[in-house]
Order: sequence, then structure tokens, then C-alpha cells
Amino acid sequence: MVCWKQLKESFVEQYKLLTVTHKRVPLTQLNAYYVSRQGDAHNRDQQCLALRERFNLEELFYLETCNRVVYLFTADQHLDVDFISAFFAHINPEIALDGDHGVLQAVQAYEGLNAIAHLHEIAASMDSLVVGEREILRQFRQAYEHCQQLGLTGDDLRIAFKFVIPAAKRIYTETRIAENPVSVVSLAARALRDAQLPADARILIIGAGQTMQLMAKFLRPMGFSNYTVFNRTLTKAESLAASLGGRAYSLEQLAHYTGGFDALITCTGSTGVVVDTELYSTLLGQDQRPKLVVDLAVPADVHPAVLSLFPLRYVGIESLRSVAQANLASRVEELEKAKVLIARFVEEFRSAWQMRQVERMFSNIPAEVQRLRRRAVDEVFARDLQGMDPASRETLDKVLDYLERKFVALPVTGARQALEAQLKDGKIARSPLRRVAR
Repeated sequence: MVCWKQLKESFVEQYKLLTVTHKRVPLTQLNAYYVSRQGDAHNRDQQCLALRERFNLEELFYLETCNRVVYLFTADQHLDVDFISAFFAHINPEIALDGDHGVLQAVQAYEGLNAIAHLHEIAASMDSLVVGEREILRQFRQAYEHCQQLGLTGDDLRIAFKFVIPAAKRIYTETRIAENPVSVVSLAARALRDAQLPADARILIIGAGQTMQLMAKFLRPMGFSNYTVFNRTLTKAESLAASLGGRAYSLEQLAHYTGGFDALITCTGSTGVVVDTELYSTLLGQDQRPKLVVDLAVPADVHPAVLSLFPLRYVGIESLRSVAQANLASRVEELEKAKVLIARFVEEFRSAWQMRQVERMFSNIPAEVQRLRRRAVDEVFARDLQGMDPASRETLDKVLDYLERKFVALPVTGARQALEAQLKDGKIARSPLRRVAR
């Protein structure tokens, strides 16, 4: 008989989650909470294995990104101040316990269903630096697969991730949490796409820094084939141009460029104007048709007079920022819808977890039935079976196979039905989602 009281009391409380994010610690200090601050993958793996051993953790999942670190594990220990302090003291002996960015202020701790709920929030990018960024889901999968390969995870975390990752995907599709770009670069790329330029449009790029490198990731799938890149450092221009299949020149040659353009994208680190009316007129040449100008620089690379003297569509950094803020606000509004979904997903996980416990309780039955069968055939009834003809023995084996399958399935099926009935009647309480520590 299933001990329902024991099942209720144990109730997923072995799931623990400790996390430190950009919300409580400056990004520059977040690595103090990483399991390895050397940036060495082998060292990080060894530290994770040592951490599990030191604190007697049954399973461990570790994730570090540029704006958070997550330790999800299963263990019997309660996440009190002593445990959390000792945990992070082992990770980094130099880390402070108190203070604005000390352990007790920086760490958020969750247990049981609260840990599972917050894991959903992380995977669905509800708790990210930029709400709705899907990159976290890819990082989740990669980190989990890596922990699996290290032997850090087992059945409990397998069940959790079996629910969390599909749930995050559903949140992305059933809410608008990931809709509308919230980075100025992605918005700039959308402006270029909306211009509906032909594939052979002449795209003139001024600058080859980090922003332009990111812009190139958006440009490559668009199918444009005619890029010209200018930059103060020629090697950087050549690198960016090579990634786009274009040509590269030094910035000094820009004043002599006569190839024309259909779209101009600029982002330099200059403290002054780069494109004044004289240069813009030179770049236009005899082609006076309206152009698309995207200026991502701060301060702006394009002189304001250019906007008034020439026919063009101008996309500036300030307008992009205002759109990005509005889009981010619309994403934040979707958080409440996502939380409703998470409550449902956690309840589904809870039921699945309890069913899994039922299976575990009866996991020894197949082996025990096989043992009894062998004893019956080889010992108890061995003499009776010796005189049995082959056809009769084959029939007997079929009967025993049938009974074995049914006997193995019967207690698990009955226990599941009893559990479902008690859940339906409310005899096994549904624990509310509550945060253990904030």
C-alpha cells in the first residue's frame, strides 16, 4: 500500500534553487558568485563535482550567464542562513557575508514548488535583464546537457526539465512576452527590412565596432549582396566586410567614394559629426533619390542639416530607443499572463512528480516477480515440470508471461488511480507557491 502521508510530507521539497542576478549585484561583481572565476571550463566542471560532494547534493544543475548564476539541486538540507553562507563560502572564500552585495543580500533562495516555479520564470526570460529574450532557453538546454554529461543530474532534475523547457516555449508562443524588438540594433535592422530594398541595393556602412558587428548578424539573413564598409582601422573594416561579402576601405577614403548608396548605416566612436552636408552630397553624386539613413552613433554621426536639406528617411538612435522602451513595456505587461500559465505548468509538474514517486515505490516489483517465477520453475515445481511435453511447457510459459506483466502493472495502476482520486478530492493538499527568501 502506498504511504500517502509520507508522499505528502516529502512533497518535492528536495528541490532547491539558489540564484544571484543583475537585480541585486552589479554585473561587474556577478562573477564572484560563479563556481569558477578563472573562466576555465575544466576547472568549472571540477568545482561543480566538488560542490556536489561537499554538500552531499543528490543532483546539481549549474548555469551562468552574463546577468545571472543559478544553482538548482536536490538535497534534504533546508536553505537556511547557515547553509547558504557555507555554500557560497565554499564557492568563493573571499566573498562577503553581509553588506550591500554580500551573500545574504544577493542570494535569492527557493525550495520545493517555489524552486520549480522560479525555474520556469528563468527559462521563460521573465526574470532576465531584457524580458522575453529567447537566448536564455538555449543556454538552459546547453547547460543541462552538459551537467548530464558530467553525471551531475539524475531522475529528479530530468523530470523538472522535461516540464520546464516545453513550458517556456509555450509561454513564448501563448503570450506576447517575446514579441517586438527591444534592442536598438534589432529595430534598426527591422527598419532596413521594412524599406523593401532589392537584394542588390548598395548598402554603405560607416564604422566596424561592436554595434556594427551585431548589426551584421541581422543583415546576413536579409540576402543583400552589395556592401561597402569604411572604418578608421582598416583591419576591422576588412573583417566586417568579409563577414558580409563586401568591400572594405579606410575612413579617410570615404570623402572620395563615388559608388553611391541606397542605404547608409553609421555608428562610429567619433565625438563629432562624421557625415556633414558636403560629404553627404558627395556620396549621393548625381543620384538624388530619397535614401534610408540609419544612425546608431552617440553622439550622432549625421549632421542635423543633412536631414533638412536632402530627401531621406532618417532613423536615429533616440527614436529607436523610445520604440525599444515602448516594446519592453508591452512585454512587461505580458508577465501577468505568463505567471498564470506558470501556475498551471507547476501544477502539472506536481502531479507528474507524484506519479513518478508511485512508480519509484513499486520499482522493485518486476525483479521480485521474476525472482518468484524462477524459484517456482527451478525449485518448487521443478519435478512436476520435468515430465511436461514441449507444447504444454510453451503454453505454461505464455501463461506465466501474461500473469507476470499483469501483476507488475496492477499495483502501479491501482496506486495511480488512488492518487488521482485523492488529488481530486483534495485529501492531498496542493501547496501554494511561496518564495522562501527574497
